[in-house]
Amino acid sequence: MRLLIGVLSVTLSMLGCDGREKTVVTTMSSKGPAGSNAVRVTARKALAKFQCLESVAGSCEFAVFLADCDAGSGKGACKPIPVTDFALKAGASREIADLPEGFKFCAGYGKKPIAPGCLK
Repeated sequence: MRLLIGVLSVTLSMLGCDGREKTVVTTMSSKGPAGSNAVRVTARKALAKFQCLESVAGSCEFAVFLADCDAGSGKGACKPIPVTDFALKAGASREIADLPEGFKFCAGYGKKPIAPGCLK
């Protein structure tokens, strides 16, 4: 029985299923008369992949930040702590390692989003 559990653990670890990893996938999209906008962000362990799937403007602008919120001060008390910002052409992707835990992001199409108001 121990041998079976050991073999199963090694096999699942090799397949990336060790139970300790958390994968978060966020996809945001919108459609309008001019076309579609869509981004996908996949965060797994210490690696995040940002993808610009579609953009009417031809590019997706990303703002990555932490929200420094004062719990007792009401809704308007969050200040963004910028981590990075960048643009990707439609169809392109970028991987970033070692982003801080709890990072947030916003995407804009053809213009840079302003954090943290872009989360609304």
